[in-house]
Amino acid sequence: GGITADLVRRVVSRKFGLDADALDGKRRDKETVFARQIAMHLTRELTEMSLPGIGQLFGGRDHSTVAYACDRVRSQLP
Repeated sequence: GGITADLVRRVVSRKFGLDADALDGKRRDKETVFARQIAMHLTRELTEMSLPGIGQLFGGRDHSTVAYACDRVRSQLP
């Protein structure tokens, strides 16, 4: 199988030293928000999931939140 959203969540949460569930939750501290945005961006790039689908996966967030996250991460890439 290819890269799944679950794999992205596990790798990103481990990299940031977070519980994978923190990416779905309501935590708004900078570290968690950034990790969540990276995970959303990578899920968008590496899987076939739709923005609404990704939003559902990350705690029922709106598709516009996912789009914003992806734009924000891309704007920070070199």
